[in-house]
Parts: sequence; structure tokens; C-alpha cells
Amino acid sequence: MQAAQAAAGTQHYPASTLYVVATPIGNLADITLRALHVLELADAVACEDTRHTHSMLRAYGVGKSGGQLIALHQHNEAEAAEQADDAFAASGPEAAPMIADKVGADEIAEVVSAWTGIPAGRMLQGESET
Repeated sequence: MQAAQAAAGTQHYPASTLYVVATPIGNLADITLRALHVLELADAVACEDTRHTHSMLRAYGVGKSGGQLIALHQHNEAEAAEQADDAFAASGPEAAPMIADKVGADEIAEVVSAWTGIPAGRMLQGESET
């Protein structure tokens, strides 16, 4: 984690922000130092499989408790978006970033929709609310 801090720590990471972080599927060496740094900063991690993500984070030395991991997949979109929204709100205005890890556009749109009130379908179509 010292290498990640040294490489990415001087960059600006706004608080109360949703970050989408690509993580390795099979080879733990396939991750960037910036990704590790952002994962360390995060108050919560939304991920497809919490067991896999917890093991992966432990392997990198990123300390996250089970309560900081939110299962977010195609079978629980609405519930997980609400849980992520609750975690985001509880973090307050000076919160560290929220993360979406290994999820698709639909799941990300659901989370953002829960926070903004903009319908997820509009975001997926590239439209914005006026």
C-alpha cells in the first residue's frame, strides 16, 4: 500500500464521489496502484461478490470490514442501490469515496439514480435531466 500511496496519493480524490474501479478477474497482479489507493480511501465498496472482493482486498492489504462491502448484482439492484445510498448518506459531506467494483452499467445507473433521482434509463441513454 505504500507504493500505491506514493504513486497516487498526491492526486486529488474528491470526497462523496462514486468511483468505478476495475479489478482483476484472475490474476491479482493485474491491478493499478491508483485502483489500490482509491480502494483504500473508500468508505464502502459495492461489488458483485462480497466474499471474492473481501479475499481480494485482504490479499492487497486493503482493510475493509464485511460491513463496508455491499453486494450489488443483477438480482438485487433495487435493494443494493438503497443500501449503497444509506452508506453514502451516513458518510456525510466529507466522506471518502464510494466505489462500484466489477458491476455493469445497469447496476451503476441504479446506484446513481438512487442518489440523484434521475431515472436510470435516462442515464443509460446518455440523456440528462433539465
